[in-house]
Amino acid sequence: MDKKTTLEMIAAISNANGTSGFEDEVVAAIRPYAEGLGEITEDRMRNLYIRRKENNGKRPVVQLDAHSDEVGFMVQAICPNGTLRIIQIGGWVNHNIPAHKVLVRNRFGDIFQVLLPVSLRIS
Repeated sequence: MDKKTTLEMIAAISNANGTSGFEDEVVAAIRPYAEGLGEITEDRMRNLYIRRKENNGKRPVVQLDAHSDEVGFMVQAICPNGTLRIIQIGGWVNHNIPAHKVLVRNRFGDIFQVLLPVSLRIS
């Protein structure tokens, strides 16, 4: 794989949304790059396995293990003034949140970015 393709792969996987419990987009981003590397299987927990066909059992097996999920939030309510009341999904530190750009998805799949205010109130 050349450098440009490698950088594109890293960007595609890194930019895929994968809040805990919603890792579908990350797994979908990895699949195209895994094609041709071996047998690809997936379990109910959204773990992706790639088993090399060339290994006949006489060579060592190497496992590369990584998380495909990331911390995120779920909208609990939309306040009358238009701000969002959110709850955490995964672990994070409260003082790291203000002024971060976030991605908000609605049930119709629309995606827009919001800048969280410094006066953010987290439930």
